Amino acid sequence: GSGTANGLNGPNDLLFADNGDLYVTTQGSVADGTGEISYQFASQILRYNIFAPEQGAIVYDQPDVAPNSTGFVSLLGLAFGTQNDLVVSDFANAIRRYDLASGDLLTEVSSSYPGFMGSVAIDPDGNLYAPGFDFLNKNIGGVARFDPVGNPLPATGESGSIFIPATNTLKRPIGIAYTPVKVPEPGAMLGLLGVAALGWKLRRNKVDRPA
Repeated sequence: GSGTANGLNGPNDLLFADNGDLYVTTQGSVADGTGEISYQFASQILRYNIFAPEQGAIVYDQPDVAPNSTGFVSLLGLAFGTQNDLVVSDFANAIRRYDLASGDLLTEVSSSYPGFMGSVAIDPDGNLYAPGFDFLNKNIGGVARFDPVGNPLPATGESGSIFIPATNTLKRPIGIAYTPVKVPEPGAMLGLLGVAALGWKLRRNKVDRPA
């Protein structure tokens, strides 16, 4: 990181808007010179105008700790929703939605999984998907789903926000992607949900947070 307030201190994710704005999440960390990581700064969302970099970043400051989170804030994944909103996941187990025009916080939810949360993906209907894992139970993970405004949207037979129940197949899932997939019937589309795990077309990142 840059080691300055409102700087690129431990950048986690980036996302380009159609107008060229660049959004970046940071976890507020810098190298301390001994090979260790120090969390000296706020976890923030930074927005840059790539056509006028001299303007610097517009800062969405660190939000309050979510009530059902693990007790800190570490902003992670970014995605654009369908409600003129920016969706941001928090490694400490929260998803927040911000109004793109004003930057105001719209909603804040936590998943039905204990522990940590990974990135976030949006399907064509605006539903939100986020992987999570229980660090107290062998890092076993699952996938949560919410509707476009943040209400839990479980799979049939599940409760809360559970879309894919916790499974040994998903260990420490962090990354997730949703891709429309054509099927043989005319005009038919399915969704391929990729999460960091064997058999799900996933990528895997290891993210550690000091106790």
